[in-house]
Amino acid sequence: MMLMLAEATSAKSPPEPIPSVKTVHLFLGVFGVPPGAMIATGTGRLISVGLADMRGALHLGVDEASLIGTGFNASMMFIGPSRSISVGC
Repeated sequence: MMLMLAEATSAKSPPEPIPSVKTVHLFLGVFGVPPGAMIATGTGRLISVGLADMRGALHLGVDEASLIGTGFNASMMFIGPSRSISVGC
């Protein structure tokens, strides 16, 4: 009985290691996120700096003008998931 167990365990070969695959998608993702975050932050700051000028040009009060920044931030939140769905990642 012990002989059969020893033969069964010695007959199995160790599994082959899975080779690592480095694609361009990995590097685009890693090096594309920081510039995207900087661009989004810069655009948001431009809106907050120029909000007073937009209020004056559009004859808006403080409450109405606050919707400009809110609308921009909401659109930024929804564009990410919709982009990833349309690309198919």
